[in-house]
Amino acid sequence: MVGRGVLHDFKFPQKRIVKNLLLSIEIREMTSINSYEIIIATEFEGWFVYNFLKERIKPYPLYEKGKQINLHASRIFFQIGK
Repeated sequence: MVGRGVLHDFKFPQKRIVKNLLLSIEIREMTSINSYEIIIATEFEGWFVYNFLKERIKPYPLYEKGKQINLHASRIFFQIGK
């Protein structure tokens, strides 16, 4: 990470705290849905929901006029009513 002309590096503890949710898929945005789920937007593979309690990831299909669509490169989620 670079900021104000200074290069920073991060070292994680020995125990594994980083988990790769979607192998070989570019993640663009993540935001919480509730206290145990996040929604993930990818570059080309659509949206997914990850459940921390069940440690399960599943596609989050989107529809327009009854037909399933696949959004690309979403970088910002807008939450209405939160």
